Amino acid sequence: MIDLKEVHRVQDSKNNSPFSNTQCPIRRVIISDSGNIELNPDSKHFIYFSRTKMHHAYYLYSKVLKIITKEIEKAKKNPYFAKLNLPEDFRAFRYYTHINTGVIKEVNNLFTNYLPPKKVELVTLQYLNSFCKLFELCATKNHQKTFGKNFPEISDVSTFGGAYGINDMWLELLKTCTVSSKTCTTSVNSILEELLELKHVVKVDDQRLKSILTRNETLFAILDHMTYSELQNPNFQNKNTPNKITNLLELIEEHQMYSPKTNLDRAFFTEQRKIFKDEYHDVLENSR
Repeated sequence: MIDLKEVHRVQDSKNNSPFSNTQCPIRRVIISDSGNIELNPDSKHFIYFSRTKMHHAYYLYSKVLKIITKEIEKAKKNPYFAKLNLPEDFRAFRYYTHINTGVIKEVNNLFTNYLPPKKVELVTLQYLNSFCKLFELCATKNHQKTFGKNFPEISDVSTFGGAYGINDMWLELLKTCTVSSKTCTTSVNSILEELLELKHVVKVDDQRLKSILTRNETLFAILDHMTYSELQNPNFQNKNTPNKITNLLELIEEHQMYSPKTNLDRAFFTEQRKIFKDEYHDVLENSR
């Protein structure tokens, strides 16, 4: 059985007007209608992906709550919204209790009926396991980063599995090793409605988002309620893909784009090129 891995990203939606959503990460990963993967602006910039679905859900809540807090702050300064019963803020789930779900309804009313749509895009990339194993070995923890070095990194490790920071040749390698992608666009008010649906099972005794999610694993199920569009990566099946993977691995070796603590030698990278090539052909054969 083929063991593919996944990384996830929350980013601004293409349906938002320019600069409308300053609380959400820029739309860095773009999937075309045919499944081609493009990077914005290019692979020189670090792009961060959630390492697990749980971290993905945590990051989604975190960004949406920041959007909500910012919009409430702006709305309370506008006389037009004076009739709305808006809270002072909406950080974490401060008002998310059985007796105050009315507050969530008021906030939902603001986003549904008074503001332009605030949307986020969710992206999942399914990729070769060999990339995951090599990345984990070569990455440095972000607090151990060396200035000016483009080492791959693992960050936020204490929060639901953490995230990957990827750029340069590593990002090109991920794109080349990606078998398929899934995308979904959801809105702030849709997420608020999900919270209202879950009100009977959620308990809050802490204002920190991480603590709330730890105590209420049901909230992670929000990702299961999303409708994704899944596409195969057409470039993965290109006959030149194995050669491109080999070339990228050679460049990573040549430029020593890995943690200096790993002590990798030429024999290691020779073996890696074979591992990647074998898995690539196994996946391709299995897809036919």
